[in-house]
Amino acid sequence: MAIRFRFRNAREVHSVPVTGSGISLKDLKSAIISQRGLGDDRRPVDLLVFDARSRIQLVDEDAQVLRNSVLEVTLASAVASAAPLGNAANTTAIQQAAG
Repeated sequence: MAIRFRFRNAREVHSVPVTGSGISLKDLKSAIISQRGLGDDRRPVDLLVFDARSRIQLVDEDAQVLRNSVLEVTLASAVASAAPLGNAANTTAIQQAAG
């Protein structure tokens, strides 16, 4: 059994083999990065993973992704994905600029 995925702007579908009932999102991301040859020590990458049917983003790294799932994947830089959009520094800067 496997989990099927495709990159959002690609047509071809790839798969990651799964031996049990599922795999953690963290391990799945690692397997996709390794399989597709993405990133290296100088240029780390992270992936945004979405359920292909519902378009809901999977964010819990410890959650199990069940075998036979169909996913859409998008590349995101590791630095950009680590910074939350509404962090305190950005909010303070916006408030100061507004008045």
